[in-house]
Amino acid sequence: IAGGVNRVSIGAQSFDEQCLKTLERWHNPESVVRSVQILRDAGIENLSLDLIFGIPNQSIKVFREDLLRAINLGPEHISSYSLTYEPNTPLTVKQQRGKIQKMDEDLELQMFEETMEILASNGYEQYEISNYAKPERQCKHNLLYWNNGNWWPLGPAASGHLAGRRWRNVPRLSLYNKHVGLPPIEDVELFSSCGQAGETFMLGLRLREGIPKNRVDRLLSVKDGGWRAEIIKKHVQDGLLAWSPNLHLTMRGIMLADTVIGELLMDAPLMVDTSIQERNG
Repeated sequence: IAGGVNRVSIGAQSFDEQCLKTLERWHNPESVVRSVQILRDAGIENLSLDLIFGIPNQSIKVFREDLLRAINLGPEHISSYSLTYEPNTPLTVKQQRGKIQKMDEDLELQMFEETMEILASNGYEQYEISNYAKPERQCKHNLLYWNNGNWWPLGPAASGHLAGRRWRNVPRLSLYNKHVGLPPIEDVELFSSCGQAGETFMLGLRLREGIPKNRVDRLLSVKDGGWRAEIIKKHVQDGLLAWSPNLHLTMRGIMLADTVIGELLMDAPLMVDTSIQERNG
């Protein structure tokens, strides 16, 4: 508190030891309970817990218990993410080698639907596809990301974004600490105006409130970006998007969010900003 920290997010992921083992997360579930108590005793009044569903061999019963245990700890915010298989991670390698199997899509969908129902019945509002909060407790920095705002990265491996330019600080602490002033960076991306519009659609439609019409109009007016108007019209007709008054995903659209958002996200290769890379020598 004295240092200015007023919110803490805890990566619980699951309270089931077998699920944690599958995810290669080695903490004891009870350490999450102890952490919550320690943080409350320190005066932190805004806590968030992260959960994952869709874990191989995770049953609906186990996931319900995860949700209820998280709720019983009384956090102001809960994030519940569907497991994704990122390239070159140990989990993906195991899946590719047949050592684990992806969860059945129907069961994963059931978990998502029950997440919405159980959290809503316990006073948590779904304000983004995977994020739920008590009234006035939405995550402000995540809202900045989803509105495609600007932020500055602090620390190794932190990512920054400024006016369509995205970059990441070097991940190694030793290299990060060697530099005085601005740290060395990598993974620099520079988006065209059309690419920025695609990013804004991708992020903004994750929010339950959606994107205001005047902002949608601006995004469609950028150079080479008008083609998205027909995509939006099609998904409105199909019942996946709606205007009321913002453009937002319908409940059915949320279930097919990757399809809808993917069609609005620019597919073209990203340009590299060589002027920034030259700064790193």
